Amino acid sequence: MINDFKIVMSSISTVDIKYNGKIVRFSGDFEPLQNRFRASMYSAKWMLHHSRSIPLSILECEHIVSVTNEYYRNKKNKEEFTLYFVDDSSLNLLLLKKKLVKLKIPHNSYCLTGGVPDGCFCISHCNSQWETYYSQNGNKTDLKIFVDESAACHDLLLRLRNQFL
Repeated sequence: MINDFKIVMSSISTVDIKYNGKIVRFSGDFEPLQNRFRASMYSAKWMLHHSRSIPLSILECEHIVSVTNEYYRNKKNKEEFTLYFVDDSSLNLLLLKKKLVKLKIPHNSYCLTGGVPDGCFCISHCNSQWETYYSQNGNKTDLKIFVDESAACHDLLLRLRNQFL
């Protein structure tokens, strides 16, 4: 068991985990009736000095989730709340839009209907494939191609999180 480990609900929408001298923040929702916090596995960010943060890699996230679950299994005393993780790996345009609104990503920074609006991160579906890109001066820059909607939505979400959070 890791000695330097602590879970703190810092607000009704964030939980901080102190882990080996660093802070990992998860976003989610407090469920008061169950006295638990439901966090998205992929919302994790390392909190740095001066309110800066960087997303965790998938492997780092899975490790933190594993350590947290082990902590709760081995805990003899009841916590003030229980933290549990949801795998929100399946994503579509409707769910993506809800996530972007919840994260307060500026709506004029993305376009979920394709095209080339200037200065936007975009996603589009054409010819049985999905594209994500940054639209600049009528051009698609940093273009990525995906075969399924969920992978494209996750890519766009990651791009926007890296840009704005």
